[in-house]
Amino acid sequence: MLKELQHRIRNSFATIVSLIDLEMDAVEHPTAVQVLADLRSRVMTISDLYRHLEFDETIASLQLDTYLATISAEILDPMRMRRPGVRVETRFDAVEYPTNLSVSIGIIMNEALTNVTKYAFPMGRAGTVRVGLERRPDGILLEVADDGVGRSAPALHGTGMGTQLIGMLSEQIGATLEWDDAVGTTMRLRLPLRG
Repeated sequence: MLKELQHRIRNSFATIVSLIDLEMDAVEHPTAVQVLADLRSRVMTISDLYRHLEFDETIASLQLDTYLATISAEILDPMRMRRPGVRVETRFDAVEYPTNLSVSIGIIMNEALTNVTKYAFPMGRAGTVRVGLERRPDGILLEVADDGVGRSAPALHGTGMGTQLIGMLSEQIGATLEWDDAVGTTMRLRLPLRG
């Protein structure tokens, strides 16, 4: 029965994504299209969580590394195809994490990677994006880094909805959030060990 419920929830998310796609096709204003595209990405991130739950033995936790690798591929693979000058490096240590916290971590990752694809490499600029999930003795580190133009570039002010959402969700799940703008932009999310 649980598997059937998860399947129905994923179907509901698919319906929502289809409705967003229809709206994106109907609007012409670039800002409205971008807002809908960001919304679509967030819904897909939550939907991915339910897909991963189907393959896990328990509903209380899931393989965070597999979940985040899926999100990373969905966002960065299309950019890699369009932008051959941008290299992507990923490394995900095996981490099992509570499901109720994993959805927030997935949304944080989605927002950080979406910002990279939008802002880090303007006008065909080449560079590298690094994404990592590292298990350490004192906790877990999620890092999203790029060597692009950085948050101080004129187009970036660090006050958009994505950045606000990252900060709010980090606080809610008891994680420590750090930004490093020395070279490009690096987001470090330090998660406590759980379970």
